[in-house]
Amino acid sequence: MELPLGATEDRVVGSLDISRVLQDGSSELRSGLLARADGGVLYVDEVNLLPDHIVDLLLDAAAGGWVTVERDGVSAGEAARFVLVGTMNPEEGELRPQFVDRFGLCVQVRGLAMQETRIAAIRQRLSFDDQPASVIEAVQPAEHALREGIAAARARLAALPITNDQLSAVAALSVEHQLDGIRGDLAIIKTARALAAWQAAPEILDEHIPPRRRPRAAASNAAQEIQGSAARCGWSHSAGSASRPGGRRGSARKRRNACPRESAAAIRTAGA
Repeated sequence: MELPLGATEDRVVGSLDISRVLQDGSSELRSGLLARADGGVLYVDEVNLLPDHIVDLLLDAAAGGWVTVERDGVSAGEAARFVLVGTMNPEEGELRPQFVDRFGLCVQVRGLAMQETRIAAIRQRLSFDDQPASVIEAVQPAEHALREGIAAARARLAALPITNDQLSAVAALSVEHQLDGIRGDLAIIKTARALAAWQAAPEILDEHIPPRRRPRAAASNAAQEIQGSAARCGWSHSAGSASRPGGRRGSARKRRNACPRESAAAIRTAGA
């Protein structure tokens, strides 16, 4: 589900069917984008340009996994647990510190430096413009394999235990970087567990948890795994402009985000 920049509040959180309320007093909710993204992915391009009141709505939904609509004394709500994916260009503005805290991972996105790779990307794009159906059909086997791999990793996830030693390593890393809350700890250990499940490892290994003084290792490793799978599907991870989800304010960036200044995509699992 994609959230456009110009979306209104009613479009995002939903609205009440006032006619039903007047007829029989029942509160029927017309689902908004947040509720429709429940159990899936909510994508926001140029996430740093979202209006503040829409950001507040996203923060409320991400915190509770629930969206509530109140109109004229009538209230109704729906579940809204989703993976939030945002891309941005830092030159166009920064994210609010409260919003930065909701992104657990950042993926670096850089341009294509090799001439051969650029040519291949151009040809792929031209082929899609000429015959989109053929291009989509050609990548279906790889898409299917990727989908099965993700489903298998999800099935293995709960069976991977998290030990006290692993939590100690994560906590030490967070203390070293002076993180205020435990969202960073949760992001690191969940990423390590997900990466181990994706690789079909029997347990979470040391290589899945970033060593001290390398806070971006887990996110980088996960990003490389995802990008490798995307490349096998014929995708180009440089197709869009994106940026790290951090601001440039020193204290906020030091405490909340260890992402670099280079381009990145921000990813967080709401309510997970």
